[in-house]
Amino acid sequence: MRVSDAMAAAGIRASENGAPLHEEWFYGRCPGCGESFQLVQLPNRQTEEKTEYVCPACASVVIAVGPASSLVGYRLRDNAIDAPAGMWMRHPNGNVVEFPATGGG
Repeated sequence: MRVSDAMAAAGIRASENGAPLHEEWFYGRCPGCGESFQLVQLPNRQTEEKTEYVCPACASVVIAVGPASSLVGYRLRDNAIDAPAGMWMRHPNGNVVEFPATGGG
């Protein structure tokens, strides 16, 4: 599951008319090396319960998405997003939504 999929499953949309969020709008900071990345640029690793976005520089987990029962972080109905060093969404209209670090990882 991707970040945009978890948000869509929770009913979170980009606009009132129901437009979806797009994965390329999301960015995360690596808790290991501090670099920031657009999530679509990161390799993914699938475990039994979650998807992990992995830092190409140091192999730390930048973002993890999975069942709420198995992750700390931003709870989105049945799923959760763990952003140990924070993440943000940059909408094409210029709005930026920041999600502070969850402290997981």
